[in-house]
Amino acid sequence: MASTSGGRRPSRPTFPPPPAPVRPKRKHVVDTYPDIPLKPSLKAKRRRISVQDNQQLTPHEINELQSAAKNLFLSDDLSQHLSLVGNFANSSVPRESQVKSLWNFCALRFPNSFSLMLAHLLNLSNHPSATRTHIVDLLHLTLTRFHGQDAPRFNQRVLASLKPLLLHVIQNLDESIPELPNFSQVAATIFVIEGWEELLDYVFDALQTEFESTQEKALRVLSRLPETRKECLGAYKFWWHNYESLVPIFLKLFDSADLNIRALTVDASVKLVRLLHQWKFDDEFDKLLQIMIRFLRDFHRDAQTHIVEQRMMDLAKGCTDHFLKRLNVVLGCFFQLVETIDDNTFIKCQSIEIIKILDDRNLSNFSKYHLDLSTESKRSILENCVRLMCRIADVPACYDLGTKHAEISGDYKLGMFLLVGLCLHSQQDILLPFAREMIPQYLNSEDWQKRHAGVTAFTAIGCVHETIMIEEAEKVINISLADPHRRVLFAAIDLIICLVKDFGKDQLKHLSKFVPRLVIIIRSSSIYPSIQLRATTAIHLLIANGADEEAVKSFLKDLMPVLLDLLEALSQLCKLPQRVAGQFLSKTMPDLLQTLENAEPFTRKLLLKKSALACDLLTKFADRFPRKLEPWASSICPLLTSLIACTHPEAKIAAVRVLPSLLRS
Repeated sequence: MASTSGGRRPSRPTFPPPPAPVRPKRKHVVDTYPDIPLKPSLKAKRRRISVQDNQQLTPHEINELQSAAKNLFLSDDLSQHLSLVGNFANSSVPRESQVKSLWNFCALRFPNSFSLMLAHLLNLSNHPSATRTHIVDLLHLTLTRFHGQDAPRFNQRVLASLKPLLLHVIQNLDESIPELPNFSQVAATIFVIEGWEELLDYVFDALQTEFESTQEKALRVLSRLPETRKECLGAYKFWWHNYESLVPIFLKLFDSADLNIRALTVDASVKLVRLLHQWKFDDEFDKLLQIMIRFLRDFHRDAQTHIVEQRMMDLAKGCTDHFLKRLNVVLGCFFQLVETIDDNTFIKCQSIEIIKILDDRNLSNFSKYHLDLSTESKRSILENCVRLMCRIADVPACYDLGTKHAEISGDYKLGMFLLVGLCLHSQQDILLPFAREMIPQYLNSEDWQKRHAGVTAFTAIGCVHETIMIEEAEKVINISLADPHRRVLFAAIDLIICLVKDFGKDQLKHLSKFVPRLVIIIRSSSIYPSIQLRATTAIHLLIANGADEEAVKSFLKDLMPVLLDLLEALSQLCKLPQRVAGQFLSKTMPDLLQTLENAEPFTRKLLLKKSALACDLLTKFADRFPRKLEPWASSICPLLTSLIACTHPEAKIAAVRVLPSLLRS
């Protein structure tokens, strides 16, 4: 029996293995890591064509650039390398000619060798800060040009050599060098392409040091790392294995005295907050989110708006779906910002904007949270909403017909949105004291914006609790109809219209007393037509809803001639070009037909005169705009037939006169 000790397996060859290949000593980067031939992948072929891709190099230019690139990589002359970086930094080079530059050719054709050369340059500490910045920018351009398009073009050995070089740069980078943000993107790009465990170890250890410059570098790199499994599995695993340690680290960094440290901690926390909700770690999510929002408020309080503006909405847009699952916590955070009594309007508007996004997505929970707010919180929020509504401009476009809300600022709209929401979910014991104490202060202000905000706020409150606000409403309307500013006057008429729609017939008698003042507004020649139209609408609603007829009749003789003059003025439309007049005709015809319908008139003579004017106007329209009037013919004919059957000769003549023109159209 054969011995089993020391024997070889039959399948293994008996001859000795060949000697291991001896790696030649590296002299130059280009010799050690030759570039892969330029054979773009299918994905690279489908990438978006840029200006540079459209520029075709001639064979002679390609030969010259290849020769120059070879000399560059073989040369040990540092000045030649820095000259290339200087050409890249020269902003006077036109973009169309960049394709013919040596740095662009090297980045496009030799990304491996070129990246190594730039990494070696970065490790030399005697460069000026601006030069190092341009080196990082050029390295970032080289790496990201093919990342996601033709990543296989990067040689794995080159990436393995880049990692220690760049990690050495990160560890020894001075905190005053401004290229750090772009450099962190370079590190994140390499991590996504190949993975980089040493970088993660450095980042985790650096976050726990006491040196602010080291913490800042680690936070910049961490904020650039992706968080989803699809983007990068390695980064996702890092977040998963270290979240328990990262949460207390971030909470500690929020107490840093350095402003940049706290701002960068917010950036890194945004990524972690999304993952914490995805993993259903609600306690950590709540704790971290509340602190993030509190610090954003502190940044704005310290006038650091450049830190808050981008991060506030990024937090909302990126976490909207996550917020909906923890709505009570999120709304609590943002309502705390809104109820703070200070002059930080931006942070309040951003908070209301986020609340509005959540309201659009989940109305029932939002309404429930309104009910749960304390009395003090609701009052503070009401005050802040009215303050935001003071931020409104007075421009002529606001008074054009049909553009009532033109040029209204976003602050005003957001304040109005939250004010209406609170009024719908607040009790009388909160709204009444506010209306009786705060609104008069606004109405007596010398600033028209405050007076306008006071009237508009009272409209929102009065339309919710109209039965108990009638006395206060009379006071507000009485003061505002005498206001010298047109925007306040417009808001006062809007208040009347709102109350007419909500009041019962018993309460309308309190509003009928304002008809004389509305008639004065209509007859005035110094008031914008849009305000006069609004006053006419208010009188129409008062009559239609059963207001005091005696109060209306007493001013009918003054009002009707003005309305007839306005009706006759519509004939000026015939002087307009057909293309322009067509859009006005579609708005005019419904009201014009209504004047021909049967109604119980207060004065028969005035009604017949109005009908005659309407027929005359229809005749002019039919002659001037036959095609535009054709769709209305079926509605006009029955009204003319009933008018011909009446006993008044003027009305008969006017109706008969319009028929030929109407039939021709």
